[in-house]
Amino acid sequence: MDDPLKELMQEFGNAINQSLSESESMAEVIAEIRQSGYDVSLVLQATIGLNKRKSEGSGTELDSGTDPLELLTLDSSQGSISDWTPDDGSLAVDDRGPMAFAVIQIDSGYQAAKEIEWIQGWGAVFSPDGEWLAYVGSETGVFEIYVRSWPEGNVVRQISTSGGVEPRWCPCGELFYRAGDSFWSVEIQTEPELSWQAPKLAFETDFIDTPGISYDISSDGNRLYVVKQAKPDITDRIHVVANWSDEVARLVSESK
Repeated sequence: MDDPLKELMQEFGNAINQSLSESESMAEVIAEIRQSGYDVSLVLQATIGLNKRKSEGSGTELDSGTDPLELLTLDSSQGSISDWTPDDGSLAVDDRGPMAFAVIQIDSGYQAAKEIEWIQGWGAVFSPDGEWLAYVGSETGVFEIYVRSWPEGNVVRQISTSGGVEPRWCPCGELFYRAGDSFWSVEIQTEPELSWQAPKLAFETDFIDTPGISYDISSDGNRLYVVKQAKPDITDRIHVVANWSDEVARLVSESK
């Protein structure tokens, strides 16, 4: 997949997230749930298939040699791709069922499922040099951010100190992650050996927890991108929603 097409697919995914986040009825229900003291995480899975049309003729006939290549089959229905290596040679895949991830090497074909090592954790992202993975693990009983050498995996270190999810490795070299409404950054050096500074608070703001990664960081690490509500939360009244899970399911169905 060439770079322009990758950018279009990323824009397509962002458009899907934006369409959900701009739904007023969805935002109202999520706001009421959060006011009740609960965080809301929406995890939606989608399969997107692309077939390249022949360049000659009418342009409507599909090329017979472009059937999707199946890399692996998951036992659960909660699989997703979390990141690519900078050289596009490998991709990290999540399986939220058993809360594990794997890295599939596709630069020289692909690995059969029996050869794939599943690692406990999720949300793996590669460092800018492609030699380290940051991911969410729960070895301590709570979600924390870990860094693991790739592909050897012989170095594993906990980076966060008070919980964390959704790691994002900035091209500037800093590692960002989220803990509630707080966004933290860690200055990491990978050469000559792994070292890092203590996490520091980078941003703090309310936001809408969109499906998948709910924020992004500019390439220089100076700007945070989140989806916020256009209208402020109403805090002077209480709404009681009976069968709220059915209501959320209905709103999600209507937004598709």
